Amino acid sequence: MRGGSPHQNTIGYRWRTILQRAGVAGVRYHDLRHFYASGLIASGFDVVAVQRA
Repeated sequence: MRGGSPHQNTIGYRWRTILQRAGVAGVRYHDLRHFYASGLIASGFDVVAVQRA
């Protein structure tokens, strides 16, 4: 990853590796997006601001 974004396969590989080492199954990388959005809304952020984030 020189001067750019990592390839999606790299991200997926690292995510699966992390889950395996943590002994966790059934959590998708995309689930983090929803977790983050829910936390922002629960903290009082406006839904439109969350969409923009």
